[in-house]
Amino acid sequence: TQRAQVNPQVSFRKPNGKRRIKSAKELILHCTIKPHDLEEWNVSFDSLLKSPAGRFVFRVFLESEIADENLKFWLACEDLKNTTKQKRIEKRIQDIYDTYINVYSPHEVNIDYKMRENIVDQLKDKVDVSIFTEAQHQIYTLMHRDSYPRFLSSSLTAEITKEVMEQNQRAEDLNTKPDRSFEFISCC
Repeated sequence: TQRAQVNPQVSFRKPNGKRRIKSAKELILHCTIKPHDLEEWNVSFDSLLKSPAGRFVFRVFLESEIADENLKFWLACEDLKNTTKQKRIEKRIQDIYDTYINVYSPHEVNIDYKMRENIVDQLKDKVDVSIFTEAQHQIYTLMHRDSYPRFLSSSLTAEITKEVMEQNQRAEDLNTKPDRSFEFISCC
């Protein structure tokens, strides 16, 4: 199979969907990325997912591949795990089902038929925060094995790395220049 490459000049929709990000340079204006972040993301998928900036950049990449529903589903499941009130749990479970599991959803995630049927059966019997655990794990594995390697080798990631390193170098250059702001120059 061919690997999709992301052109950093392609327009990307911001995760809130309101407007498109037109370049990697514009993308890094929406979040703070340090060189050590890039290093961590390069060696650990979990580091990428734990970082708000990492999730933002990964989501933009996934949008370019029309696969952002995977990350959105995974995040919705994480949010569900942190929900404590039963009424909210029930509402979030129904929202996740309607948005990502239902076969008629425009954001349906790619899980196997048996798992989907198991979720439908569980919805009839019980409603608790563990209902999507297996599906979340399957989507995590899909992103880790499939999307993450493409993200790392994408032109978007290369362009972001270049921009972050250039910004870092400019900042270092400013810090190493002598401070001349209070230098008095005599002229007579």
